[in-house]
Order: sequence, then structure tokens, then C-alpha cells
Amino acid sequence: MADIADKIIRFTNVTGAPQKFVKALKQRSPELRAIAEKFRQIVNQRRMPIASFYELHAFTAIPCMNFVVVTKDSAILHIPSERLYGAERNHRNIAKFENTDDEVFQQVVDSLAFFMKNGTVSSNARVFIPWDTMFLRARLCSKRLPLEYYKPGRLYEGCKAADTFLESLEAERDRQGWTNRDNDEVGILRALTVEHHPPEPELSPRERWQKRADFIDAWKPLHPNHPSTLENYIVGLGLRMRGKLAKDFGQFKEAYFGLKEYCELYAERGSREEGWAIGDFGQLVVELEETEDGKEILADLAAHGTNFGEKVPLTECARACDLSS
Repeated sequence: MADIADKIIRFTNVTGAPQKFVKALKQRSPELRAIAEKFRQIVNQRRMPIASFYELHAFTAIPCMNFVVVTKDSAILHIPSERLYGAERNHRNIAKFENTDDEVFQQVVDSLAFFMKNGTVSSNARVFIPWDTMFLRARLCSKRLPLEYYKPGRLYEGCKAADTFLESLEAERDRQGWTNRDNDEVGILRALTVEHHPPEPELSPRERWQKRADFIDAWKPLHPNHPSTLENYIVGLGLRMRGKLAKDFGQFKEAYFGLKEYCELYAERGSREEGWAIGDFGQLVVELEETEDGKEILADLAAHGTNFGEKVPLTECARACDLSS
């Protein structure tokens, strides 16, 4: 803070602005010591973790201010719970927005919410805030869907906006530099939007389902052989959506095996997602009776049963309504 004050004084000498207040914050001044001590007391009393940010780029908009404004030395508070982060920004563009409707402002708010919810990362990390982070860009896109598109009934428009963002990632197919968190958020965004893709009446039901299934399958865990817990959840989420969409488009065989696999291997017992999937599965079984694949699938269900929901004894001659109950 003292270092910043010295630099501001140099600038105010040129502009003629009042200097009394700024000079009071110079290094080792009583005012500065009082502010710092009060802050330390609050932090220690509340046991608050502190994340201090400093700038890694010089402020160059004005020739006489061609320097890093908030340096590491000036940002550090010397508090035990403090962690330092270098931001890949300068003093002008670290938080550049005009009003609360500015997209950049919302990105700043989302980044702050992220740090509040998840805490700090490793000490002395280099962070890219807020719009250089794939996780935050994908999260922002996800959060905009219900607020700006779904609530007003603009489902297709919202999915088109999400698709535009996802298509922009094609240049990053190798995903170099992505973290699991980045990749996870992109996978969630895909699963959120696939149900509301445009109808495309020129395609057959099979083609429409296949196109959506391919869209879901395009996402993979960063390490497919060792997926994280969240990545495993997203794989299951995609499988559930594939099954649901297969049912909606009349692809009953794919729907049956997809929903069955999700319920048996991925669904959290007692969760809403499991309830939704079992509901779709039950509806599917009832609809199967008069379909081309119905006899084969119902025989499989009667013979092998399911590994989810209540266990009900089944007979090979049971009707669909008996199996689905």
C-alpha cells in the first residue's frame, strides 16, 4: 500500500490533485499502521483466509506511469492465513467494466464467487482472472442459460449461444493447459444444452437422436482410464441424457440399455437424477410392448431384472405394466 501511495503521489504532482490524504498513507505513517493493524485484528478474530492479488503487467496507458502499480511487495499483508497470487493483468484492465450489465462485470462477480466457494489454490500461483480461465468461461455460459434464455422461453436461442462457445473450443481440441475443473465444466455445459437443440424436422428421428448422442460422446475425461469423481458423474449424466433422448425419439433399444446402465452403474441412490431416470425407464418399458424391439427387451428384463429400485419377482410371461411397476 505504501508503494502504491508513493506512485500515486508522483502522478498527482503532475495532475495537481490534493496530496494530503495520499501522503498520509506513505510507508510507516501512523495512518497506514492503524489501517493495517485494524485489518489484521479483524482477520485473526474471524480466522479468515486471505487471498492477496498483485499485478504482473505494467500500467502503460500514461507514459509517466509505465510501471506495475500493485507489486507483490506492496500487496503482501504479512498475515499467517494469507496467500499471494499474481494476476496476469495490469492496473487498468484487471477490473474494467462500465456498469453491472457489462459482461466483464459478471465475469468478475463469478470469479469472486468461485474463490469464496472453493477457497484458495496453491500459494504463489499465477492466476488468469477472470476471462482467461476456461472453467469460468464455461461456468458463465452455463449460468446464463437459465437466466437469460430458459426463463423467458428462449431455449433454442440459449443452446445456439452455448454451441457457439463450444465450437470456439475446437481450436483447443488438444486441451493443453486444461485442468479437470475446466474439462468438467465443458462436459456439464454439453449435457445441459443437448436436450434443447433445434428440432431439425428434415432429419429422421434416428438421425436426430444419433446427432445428439454424438454431441454428448464428443466429451471425454482428461484421463479416461482414471476419471475423477466429477468426471465419472458427467459420464453418467451424458449416459442418462442419451437414454432419455433415445426414448423421446423412439429409439427404444438404445434407451433401454442406456437408462438401465445409468441406473445400475452411475446413479446416486435416492438422488433426484436416479428418480428421473427410473421414471423414464418405467415409461419406456410400458411403451415397449407394441414395438418391434419390445419382445426381445422385455424378455431380457424379465430374465435378468434390474439392479436398482425395489426388487420385485418377475416371470417370463409378465406384461410390460407388471415389469414397470
